[in-house]
Amino acid sequence: YVLQIFNEYVEKDLVLSFPGVGYVYVDDDKCTLCEACVRSCPTKALKILEYKDEMRLILSINRCIGCRECEYICPENAVKVYWYYKKGSEEEVLTRSKIARCVICGAPLGPEKMIRRIENRLRSLGDHEAIKYVRICDKCKTKLFYEKIFQ
Repeated sequence: YVLQIFNEYVEKDLVLSFPGVGYVYVDDDKCTLCEACVRSCPTKALKILEYKDEMRLILSINRCIGCRECEYICPENAVKVYWYYKKGSEEEVLTRSKIARCVICGAPLGPEKMIRRIENRLRSLGDHEAIKYVRICDKCKTKLFYEKIFQ
């Protein structure tokens, strides 16, 4: 019954009557802005916004109920949830990253933090060939692939 009521609140986009129950802390050095936490949040307290040339992870403080779904789902172990009342603004920027762009056409690829993490992991695996293609968008990769085939 409680979940049914809760889902009705979320569907109506209403703020719950007990704001500030949970507070999300994000380790800026670990977070890649992969959006796993955003997709797992049952109250939509977390969101990614693009502002100018950067991506920002935003917490709507009034919406967080401290369920810890974001903490459990984070692949980088960058999220911690505390039961904490935080006064102040309704929204807070938890972390941010510049937007990485394709080195060929300039199309947005995703957060720079994520691209760097992928490059570091490939380096640690010794896959230097794959690193060449990390900063190239899918459209340009496809074009390069067909150019190699039909030369």
